[in-house]
Amino acid sequence: MSFALFTSATPLLGLVAESAPASPISVPTALLIILGIALIFVAKSVSTLRARVEALEARPAVAPAPAAPVARAAVPQTAASDAPPPEILAVIAAAVHVALEGRGRVIGVRPVSAVPGAEVMWSLEGRRQIFHSHKVR
Repeated sequence: MSFALFTSATPLLGLVAESAPASPISVPTALLIILGIALIFVAKSVSTLRARVEALEARPAVAPAPAAPVARAAVPQTAASDAPPPEILAVIAAAVHVALEGRGRVIGVRPVSAVPGAEVMWSLEGRRQIFHSHKVR
């Protein structure tokens, strides 16, 4: 590599390197550079996420607000042997509350055997779904 000194034409440049034109980088080298930049970005994102999680874990836990008292409705029962256990009633009430987002109310619970015509309800529902799935011509 040779150096030339240009004093009259370009006094501010000083020494200028005379070299071959720059060749483009190879594809694998470019991919490695892109991969390195991506890894740096991922590492920075993970460290930021870790700092946020640690900040959330360091915060004191807030006690949940007490739930509003639930008024219990009188549930008519057909017989003492047909009454579901209180745990089942609690599960049903919780499911209704979650499914209807607190806008529902359980009026009564009774076993399917106590409902007249319960034996054919499931078969009728199955037939309804099959007929509904067919295209009407």
